[in-house]
Amino acid sequence: MPLKILAISYLFPNSQKPDFGIFVMNRLAHINTHCQVKVINPVPWFPLSFLFEKYCHISKIPYKETLGGMEVFHPRFFIIPGMFKFIDALTFTVAVMACLYRWKKRFEFDLIDLHWTYPDLPSGRLLSWLTSKKLLVTIRGKEALCLNEKSLRSRIIRYCLPLSDQIITLSDELKSHVLDIGFDKDRVLTIRNGVDLDIFRQMDQKRCRHKLALPENDYLVLSVGSLIFRKGHDRAIRSFKNLLDIKPDAHLYILGAKGPEGDYRGKLTKLVQTLSLCNHVTFIGRVSNKDLALWYNAADLFCLLSRGEGSPNVLTEALACGCPCVATDVGCVPDILSHSFLGQVAPNHGPDVFPFFMDAAKGNYDRKQIAQHMKSYGWGWCAKNVIEVYNRILNLKPGK
Repeated sequence: MPLKILAISYLFPNSQKPDFGIFVMNRLAHINTHCQVKVINPVPWFPLSFLFEKYCHISKIPYKETLGGMEVFHPRFFIIPGMFKFIDALTFTVAVMACLYRWKKRFEFDLIDLHWTYPDLPSGRLLSWLTSKKLLVTIRGKEALCLNEKSLRSRIIRYCLPLSDQIITLSDELKSHVLDIGFDKDRVLTIRNGVDLDIFRQMDQKRCRHKLALPENDYLVLSVGSLIFRKGHDRAIRSFKNLLDIKPDAHLYILGAKGPEGDYRGKLTKLVQTLSLCNHVTFIGRVSNKDLALWYNAADLFCLLSRGEGSPNVLTEALACGCPCVATDVGCVPDILSHSFLGQVAPNHGPDVFPFFMDAAKGNYDRKQIAQHMKSYGWGWCAKNVIEVYNRILNLKPGK
């Protein structure tokens, strides 16, 4: 009999936001080919939420749908937008428990697989205690640990996290932060994200540029991520300014929209104007996940000059398309860019980024070699490693 996994995650796609937390769905969907996975993805709700742009889509999300071959449930949990966030943990837990009550005995799960910390963690911990089932938690970024907060949310995380049976972190950097909280090092394992090799694969560069109506012969640089300070688009813009001295036909495209940490676009736009780059830098806005492959294939260089990451999906996606990359040494970036034929790893310090950016732009890369290398790191590879963790937690022999 296959293992039955109950996955709980605030981060998860739905019919209205198909790209939200898609990396969680990708991992679980591949696990579901070997196990039986059901997902509870509570969505925030409050009276008159349909009147607000950020929440108006909620009423259109079905209670139950099938995504990635899995049954996914979307119970609502009450929030007060921007206030009293300590309430979220309670209402989130009630939503999870109510959903499980409706299932009754239709799904006797073997293990609880949690994919975020707050408000997910209290519900996972309570459910683990009530059912005597093992609890696995994945830490996907420093923001999940609330390291710099002095809040009730931070205290809850610091209390509940060490009570988990196993933690997966997406990078050794995150692992060190978890150990600082007081977790046993023997129960923390690093498994980075995989990449969807069906979507992100090498394609003809000229054809991709034609589909996107991009210049055929210009040198194209790509930066992808929410328009927030942490993503380092400002670094990309400043570095790109220097690139024009040797590649006057270069153009920088920035893909991304307002993120959960605020809207940094105004400052980025002003920086572009200050550096007289209006004719060389274009903000594209949000691009659907399936269309990103065209952009990666069209680009000559992908840059991720972020100030903080876990396991950056955009980096592995670009590489899987054969695009050489330059990225700062945050999260598991050094592990991903483990060979010089993939690109450059730059130190995570302001001006020190610039020479590495320039070296990457001057490099002569074999796009086919890059794409071939990434075929070993698909979501199937990631799922296999996670299932091994399941078996270890449950004291099962491999293959059970």
